[in-house]
Amino acid sequence: MEKKQNFTIKFLLLISLLMAGVLLVAGISALLIKYSGISPEDIDIQSLVLHNPELAKWILFCQHLVLFIIVPLVFLWIFYKRGMVEELNTGSFKFKDVIHFFVLLMLVYPLMGVLTFWLSLLDLPEWMNLMDKSQEETLMTLLKMENGYDFMFNLFLLAFVPGIGEELLFRGVLQREVFKKTQKIHLSIMISSLFFAALHFQALGFTSKLCISLVLGYAYYFSGNILVPMILHMVNNGSATFAVFYSKGDIFDTQHQDIHFSWSQVVVVVLFLMLCILYYFYLEQHYKHKSNG
Repeated sequence: MEKKQNFTIKFLLLISLLMAGVLLVAGISALLIKYSGISPEDIDIQSLVLHNPELAKWILFCQHLVLFIIVPLVFLWIFYKRGMVEELNTGSFKFKDVIHFFVLLMLVYPLMGVLTFWLSLLDLPEWMNLMDKSQEETLMTLLKMENGYDFMFNLFLLAFVPGIGEELLFRGVLQREVFKKTQKIHLSIMISSLFFAALHFQALGFTSKLCISLVLGYAYYFSGNILVPMILHMVNNGSATFAVFYSKGDIFDTQHQDIHFSWSQVVVVVLFLMLCILYYFYLEQHYKHKSNG
């Protein structure tokens, strides 16, 4: 009973901290918008991105800083005080752990591509299509990079900051607390990954975000060190940012090519799904042997 109450208290406190964080971000955003001279009709995020992308980037930075870094750190400090670093890291950092799960991430990419394409073939509700269109337009505007400074700033904003913050919240807090409650690692990783995918508010991107999050979740579980999923997250986001910068935005045009369903796509899914499963079993045996040794 005490364990159940403790989990409930933690969950309610986390929700309360996130709500307080949302209010704080809203207040900061309102102040930034007010003193930037933007008219009230441009206050929605999409219009703000179009009219003042630099300001939108700073608001996005504040959002990530407060919700994904400060909130998890406050949560961990409340319950674990000075032991929160040890709580996050049950294993020492080894760069080869990053390599192990980077390989798994590479095996997952083809699956993500085909599954996302299949999802695009479905007749989704209009509100989902509008949400995806809005997200895509916003992302395209944020990713416009004219020079090296724009690239480095986007790398910091879209790779470095989310890599730290989102891993702190979804792996360091949510996954770890659910696992401590249930003692079921697969369930814990799936729950945190579902929240991770859902909170990106992308219907077509749901499966890809879910797949990436599953890899990050297992990377944290097997390595026991939060730096491993953080680095993988940064590499994933950073490589996408670099691809857009290197292609000068042309990469977005390839997403709208007229492609149809083919059985070769099924072969790709089956093949890479089998490879992912086999590689997962290899990792499981590798880390089991390491812990026994």
